[in-house]
Amino acid sequence: MRVKEEFKKSGYFWLLSTPKRRIVGTLTISEGGKIELETIDALHINLNDAFHNNKFERAVGIIDGGDSVTLDDCFYKHSFYGTHSVSKFLICANKIFIGVKYEEGKIASFNKAVFSIEGIDE
Repeated sequence: MRVKEEFKKSGYFWLLSTPKRRIVGTLTISEGGKIELETIDALHINLNDAFHNNKFERAVGIIDGGDSVTLDDCFYKHSFYGTHSVSKFLICANKIFIGVKYEEGKIASFNKAVFSIEGIDE
């Protein structure tokens, strides 16, 4: 995925299994297409579960502007702990869908796809 400029939005994010546990975070999609979510708390209620089984299927959220997002094929990449500082968590996703919130077990499907190709001579 190529993104012309970095995408960075704040919002609330949660796991479908714990919809009342919403975590504030910053979603970033870099120009290279890397999808990262930095949060101040873990999405999992049980931190032991989060770090021993650091992969999870799906997280959803609402970002600035009211758009829904679905992060698919997620995993914890880093956690930063400090004795007197705020704990931070970095979550990566292999896929993101902006404008839709998919439920647990639903497979993403599309009616239409649009793409462009750059750098090809006519």
